[in-house]
Amino acid sequence: MAASKTKGIDQGEKIYLTITPDTNYQLDKLYCQYYDGGVIPKNIDVTDNSIVMPNKDVYIGASFKETITLYNVSASETQNGKIQFSANGSDPQDSCQAAKGTTVTIFVLPNEGYEIDMLAASAGGNELAINGSAFAMPEADVTVSATFKPVIKTYTVAIGTMTGGSVTASPGMSVAAGTTVTLTPAADSGYVLDSLTVKDASGNDVLAQRNAFAMPQSDVTVTAVFKKIYTITINKPTNGNIGVVTPRGRWTTKDAGQTIEAFAGETIVYDATPASGYKFRAFTIGGVDGIDASKQKNSFVMPQSDVTISAEFEEKSNYCIGTKCNTGGTVSPGEQYAREGEEVTVTVTPTTGYVVEELCLQTVFNWSTILLLPIDKAGGQVTFTVPDAGTAIEVRATFAEKTYSIKLADNITGGSITGFNSSGNHLGQKIRLFVTPDDGYKLKDISIEGADVTLDDCYCFEMPNADITIKPTFESGATGRNITIKQSGNGSVSCAKTEGVMPGSTVVLMATPASGYGLKEFTVTSASETVAVSNNVFIMPDSDVSVSATFSNGTEHNVYVWITLGGTSKTIAERWRSNIAPGTVVTSDGLPAGYVISSVYVTEWAGEVHPELWNQGEDIQLTSRTDTDYSFVMPDCDAHVHIYLKAPVKPKPDTIGDIVLKDGTAVARENRGYLSETQKYDAIAVIFYDGKAEFNWLASKFLGSCVLGVGLAEGYGPWCGNYLGSDNGGYVKFNSTAAHPIYIGEGRIWGGHYYYANGELIHD
Repeated sequence: MAASKTKGIDQGEKIYLTITPDTNYQLDKLYCQYYDGGVIPKNIDVTDNSIVMPNKDVYIGASFKETITLYNVSASETQNGKIQFSANGSDPQDSCQAAKGTTVTIFVLPNEGYEIDMLAASAGGNELAINGSAFAMPEADVTVSATFKPVIKTYTVAIGTMTGGSVTASPGMSVAAGTTVTLTPAADSGYVLDSLTVKDASGNDVLAQRNAFAMPQSDVTVTAVFKKIYTITINKPTNGNIGVVTPRGRWTTKDAGQTIEAFAGETIVYDATPASGYKFRAFTIGGVDGIDASKQKNSFVMPQSDVTISAEFEEKSNYCIGTKCNTGGTVSPGEQYAREGEEVTVTVTPTTGYVVEELCLQTVFNWSTILLLPIDKAGGQVTFTVPDAGTAIEVRATFAEKTYSIKLADNITGGSITGFNSSGNHLGQKIRLFVTPDDGYKLKDISIEGADVTLDDCYCFEMPNADITIKPTFESGATGRNITIKQSGNGSVSCAKTEGVMPGSTVVLMATPASGYGLKEFTVTSASETVAVSNNVFIMPDSDVSVSATFSNGTEHNVYVWITLGGTSKTIAERWRSNIAPGTVVTSDGLPAGYVISSVYVTEWAGEVHPELWNQGEDIQLTSRTDTDYSFVMPDCDAHVHIYLKAPVKPKPDTIGDIVLKDGTAVARENRGYLSETQKYDAIAVIFYDGKAEFNWLASKFLGSCVLGVGLAEGYGPWCGNYLGSDNGGYVKFNSTAAHPIYIGEGRIWGGHYYYANGELIHD
């Protein structure tokens, strides 16, 4: 450093300073001072490296420092944000300068909705390391580049409180929407996962499949339920086997005892299967209250504790099985032994002219019936399972004389024929036909098909051993004739119609004897010719007739009326009618409410109560017969009337609940309590669908169309109680203590299917 003048300088003179730093150095500080009598020097201003000389001596000094090179820091062009820099704590700027070694801090400023994706720096073409958000300044200019990406929102996966296990979530507890989250449940010892649920912040279920779900745009809560495992110990019994069914399968003790897992609240079904020659006695269920130990198959709800199941079996009784039957057939073998539960087969053989009326098992102890056995009326083999009767048992067969049917031919015009039972007619029974031609018609002839039958002059015949069909022929162009009644003493005579009686009509004469008298005979004449009279009945000729009666001293007689349910000997009513004179027309005195007549038999009576009717005496022919009434002429002896009743029948089923019979007719449900045994045997179905909309679910579920209903199990007549619409079609109660499931649309003995459509019962 040098001054333009150092000595002899006047006050106010300008002095120039020359400062020359050494190489790589620069002026740091310049001192120009003087003392003005004090201890603290005063500074002199330096302007353009010159000073103005004061009135004191001046002291000039200088200090030098090493020269520092500054380099530039800048940012490359960015989108969606920017970056700034600070050197040595200076305020952030878009660019700055810094010397080598200076710490330069980078400030990242993304736009709203964006975040830093990549940050890089380079100097002189080389990558520059960034430590966090700062770097050390090299000996070169630095360029910093940055890219920004949209911010992806994440949601929280929360694990709820649980017992018996835990759940973890992957990839983590903060997850972006759409990310697949995998849940891993871990059950504690003695527990098993029951359910795993995921709900969003609003409480809605989030679909989870195979323990994984897609993260929604919401926080979620994961909840797991672990249920405790309980055990069912099945102790292996002797002389039998125990089976247990849980929702996971069936286990048995066939080879050894079993210990199986179960959970509280599950339905556990168990059963016992005895070994051959043994029967179930009782269960012992440990850990469950209120169990009926006597049931061979039962169930319980699994408690919150372990359960043990044991069973006892006992040897079956060995019963003597005998046979018993009345006249008319045999049962074989005569005697055998079998244990309870074993199957026994017997052969039932009616003799010629007889059928099987009933087959049952009875106890020898008190002869009570314990089981009705199904059997064809023609006989055959029957197999039954030996019940636990507690005593020896007998197979009892009841045989009855074979009966035959009478049918009226179809498409008859010009008149009608009545007076016969359509079924239940015995060989040799006397049948009288009642002919009623329409006005303008007369009977031409009567033919009988099915057997060789001879009619007498009053249209009477004896029943052959065959079913027959009666076919009358009426011809037009007839003129009604008149009946003149000549009254006499000791009684009177009448008939239903005396004018315009068509030729060929059956005319019933009614005699009313005076007290102490009885009818001796009727006399009917036509143009001086005698007309045959039989039991107060004659056939109207094609001419007028006159009628007279002769009465004589007579004895009044009695009528015993026995009313039973058709097909059985079950008494419904008994009546005694006294003091009836011979020749009097006896009519019905009424029927029990709800019934109609199935058949009527009148015979001479020998005074024995409830006899086999066809062994009584001579048949007494009916003079009329309807569903609710009958009549006959009182003979000169006591008479026995046996009336079989049945439920009223309609031509075809047309209402829900109708009981369908095998001939296509039906009994209304409200009359089900009046069914005869024959009707029960003939019942094939119960209508439970009539095409109405409210029953569509039942039809579509089982058959897919508008259909009939219910077929009954072979060999059982229905009690025809309530039928129930349910998922398996319902039940019909039979003549047994059990309820049997119904099989939709099945015919019983006659095969095929029945269905109900457009108001018709159709059999395919």
